[in-house]
Amino acid sequence: MKRLLTAVLAGLLAAGGASPASANVVFTFTQTGMATPAAGTPEAEPTVFTTLALEVTDGAYAAGLNLQQSSTGLSPPFASVPGLVGLRLHVDGIINPIDYGFDEFMAPVSPLSGVAREISLLSDPGSLLAGQIHVNTSEHEVWLFFDGTAGASGTFATDSGGGCFFGPPYCSFTGGLTSTATTDPRTVSVPEPASLALFGSALLGLGAIRRRRRPRD
Repeated sequence: MKRLLTAVLAGLLAAGGASPASANVVFTFTQTGMATPAAGTPEAEPTVFTTLALEVTDGAYAAGLNLQQSSTGLSPPFASVPGLVGLRLHVDGIINPIDYGFDEFMAPVSPLSGVAREISLLSDPGSLLAGQIHVNTSEHEVWLFFDGTAGASGTFATDSGGGCFFGPPYCSFTGGLTSTATTDPRTVSVPEPASLALFGSALLGLGAIRRRRRPRD
């Protein structure tokens, strides 16, 4: 049984490791503390909480980044994002949370819909991000601002009322930006369904074999 388990696990590793590993770099922004209410808004405490994960190749990180993307419905969509392999923006603590990945950012939007998704980010070779990310869902609007240091800030507004009711001025928040090297490509992306199915099938097979062998033990 041990030999069989070893063989199955080795096969899984071989199947999952067919592509060579690459050392990507993941930038992570995490909001720290509560958002500050906009002046003149209701006294309700803002519960909005924003995180961002952005993954690039190590080559692009070493050379310096220039990521430009715009999809606003006011002009033709544009994207020049060399080295960008993963992206996830999540805004929680609100009605209808924002959860945008790479595909959502790159998709065109309907003209005059009020929806906008924009990226304008630069970095010196091997350095942190500078620039901004903007998302307007037509219900919520969030901006993230980076200045090339570990500190970052943002603003948030919503049509849903509360302490961040649509401005300007908007609610504001601060957070920290880090960069981490990873040898697991596409850390920001979800697991591939095929890989999960392969692993689940292997576990089911092991269970069936063990049940058939049990009377002989």
